[in-house]
Amino acid sequence: MNNFETSYLAMLMSSSFFITIAAIALLRPVAFKIGLTDQPSSRKRHQGEIPMIGGLAIYFCITYIILTQSVNVPVNMAFFTAVTIIVVTGLIDDFKDLNFKVRLAAEVAAALIMIKLGGVEITSLGNLLGFGEIQLGMFSTLFTVFAIVGGINAFNMLDGVDGLAGSTSLIIYFLLSIL
Repeated sequence: MNNFETSYLAMLMSSSFFITIAAIALLRPVAFKIGLTDQPSSRKRHQGEIPMIGGLAIYFCITYIILTQSVNVPVNMAFFTAVTIIVVTGLIDDFKDLNFKVRLAAEVAAALIMIKLGGVEITSLGNLLGFGEIQLGMFSTLFTVFAIVGGINAFNMLDGVDGLAGSTSLIIYFLLSIL
């Protein structure tokens, strides 16, 4: 990576951080006003109401970055559309407990948008078992949907424990950055 790319990446990361912080500051009073807050429970050690706006703030940051820094528009628009479906479904679920079938349908729809419109699909598992490359063939779309929906639900389960989803995401981000 040359100096320009490093500088651009550093600028993009720092601006993303500050955009997210600004969005949290702007959304916080709104969350209290409309009741978009989390209450303490046996799994949660926080005191008082906590606004449930972290994901929405990150969504606003992603929206800004895609609209201003977009390089590959079809993939970014597919990603943006899929993320929008997930965020809207999550917001509705936070206000009004959605049936798991509705949430699952939204997740599958988002995954299919990424696959069909964004061209993001797992076609091979590589040399997973040591006997040569495993091609998924006609099962690649099904496997990709399963992987995406599984990832979404895994993070949704982690999100129930204070700080676990954020710290896990940070570790995954750093590991992917190294790769």
